[in-house]
Order: sequence, then C-alpha cells, then structure tokens
Amino acid sequence: IDPSESKFTLQDMLRLNLDRHKDKIEEIVEAAMKELKIEKKLAEIETFWTAMELTYSPHKNTEMHVPQPSEELLETMEAHQMELQSIYGMGKFMEYFKNRVVEWQNVLRTVDDTLKMWTAVSRDWISLESIFLASADIRSQLPEDTKRFEGIDSEFKELMKDAISEVNCVNVCSVEG
Repeated sequence: IDPSESKFTLQDMLRLNLDRHKDKIEEIVEAAMKELKIEKKLAEIETFWTAMELTYSPHKNTEMHVPQPSEELLETMEAHQMELQSIYGMGKFMEYFKNRVVEWQNVLRTVDDTLKMWTAVSRDWISLESIFLASADIRSQLPEDTKRFEGIDSEFKELMKDAISEVNCVNVCSVEG
C-alpha cells in the first residue's frame, strides 16, 4: 500500500492497522513537532542576527562615534540566549540541531561580552578624554600620563573608525583583536 498514490483511500489506511502502533506514532509525531519548533526558532534567531545593525552615537560635536546598542538588540539578545539554553535542555529532540545551537550560543556570548566591554571602554575613554585632552592644567601636571593617553586615544579612534564601517552587529563584535 502506497499512501502517496492518488487511489489511496481510508479503507487502505485502515488496513495498515495503525491503531496497533498508536504509542510509536504519537512518539514520532511529538518528536517531529518539537524538532519543527526548534527549526523555526533557530531560523528566527539566524534571521534576526543576520539583519541586526549596531548603532553608534556621535561623541560631542566631533566625527567620533561610540557604540550605542539599542534596547531591542539587548533585550532580543537576552531572550535568544535563554531560548537557546532552553532548546539545549530538550535532550534528544535537539540532538540534530546541537551544532547550530552551540554555535549560536557562542556567537551571542561573544556579542554580549564584546558589547559590555566595548561600552565600558567607551565610557572610560570619554571620561579620560575630558581629563587629559580638555584640561591644559592636567596636561602640564601629568605629562607622562597625558602622553600615554594620547597614544591610547589615537588607537581607540582608529579602531572606532574601522568599527563603524561594519554595520552588522555580529560581524563587528566578532572581529579578532
């Protein structure tokens, strides 16, 4: 009996005695439904992060920009991290997707860690810039520290120029270095 044949009828299906395999069929259907749910969630996560752009805000009235992750980015990252952890906990149902789940857990962990570090460094840079570059008095009192900050300032500005040329959040947060 071939269920894909156009002449397949209800009578043919009854002859298959599917009721004798009810438990196994329910188990297969349950697994298929959970796997479909995982597949859809992974596709949603991949689509979101392929399109998510990191925004930057201008620093004072200069050409310099610093990262300004949107609320949507931060909230969605947290939600996706929790969803991936939940999928990972689904045991045998996620086994087929394990590599993708682990990969996305690593990607989002990298984005999260990078954004936290980057915003902290940006805040520190903004504070130190106002101290070392805006105050002639401090520059004269701390010439060695000022010179060291000028080197850091130059390097930070160069890194920021390179960073803003890449708009995709995952890509910019995944650059080595």
